[in-house]
Amino acid sequence: MQTAQGENVQSQRVTGLVLVVGVLAMFVAIAIHPHHGPDNSGGDTALRNLVVVIIVLASFGMLGVGFLRLLRSTALRPWNDVAGVVLALAGVCGSLAGITGHLVVPRLIAQMNAADGSEKAMVDVVIANDLVLSRALAQTSFAAWAIGAVCLSISMLHSSSGWKIVGACGIALGFFILLALGIGRLQISLHNVGLVVLGSGIWLIAIGLGLSANKSFVELRPQSYDC
Repeated sequence: MQTAQGENVQSQRVTGLVLVVGVLAMFVAIAIHPHHGPDNSGGDTALRNLVVVIIVLASFGMLGVGFLRLLRSTALRPWNDVAGVVLALAGVCGSLAGITGHLVVPRLIAQMNAADGSEKAMVDVVIANDLVLSRALAQTSFAAWAIGAVCLSISMLHSSSGWKIVGACGIALGFFILLALGIGRLQISLHNVGLVVLGSGIWLIAIGLGLSANKSFVELRPQSYDC
C-alpha cells in the first residue's frame, strides 16, 4: 500500500513538473518572438521564427503529456472526456497556426519579394489566404483551450477547497477568453496572444505546483461515471 501511494505521489509530481516546464517553454517562445511579425522576412527573423515554432511544438507536446496524465488521474466524468478532446484540438490547431504563420507565410513573403509583377500578385493572394487560415486556426485553438480549461476546472470544483479556488479561476479564465472571442476583442496579435498565454500559464503553473506539492485530486480518483 505504501509503495503504491509513493508511486502515485511520484507520478503526480512528474505531471506537475511536465505542466510547469511546458508553460515555461511557451513563455520563452513568446519572449523571443519576432516583434515585427511575419512581414519581416530577414535572415535573423526567419531563424527566430523557426526557433519559436520548434519551442511552441515542444511546449504543446509537453502540455499534452501533462494533460493526459492529469485527466487519467481524475474520475471518469463526461466533462473530463470533453476536456481531453478539446484540449487535443487546441494543441493541433495551435501547432498548425504556428507552422503556417511563422514558417509558411514568411517563405511566401520572401518569394513575393523576389517575384516579378504577375507572380507577385498570385503569391500575394496565397499569403493573404494563409494569414486568414493561420488566424482562424489560432482563434479555434483559443476557443478549444477555453472550453477545455472550463471542463477541467469543473473537476477541480469537486475536489478539496484549495483546488476549488484554482477551478474557479480556470472557469473565469475560460469564459473570459470565450467572451473576448465572441465580441471580437481577441484579435490575433502578439500582444493578445501574450496575454492569453500569460493568464493561462499562471493558472497552469498553479496546477503544476499544486501537484508537485502532493496536493492531488483526492476526491477524483478514477471511478465509474457519477453525474
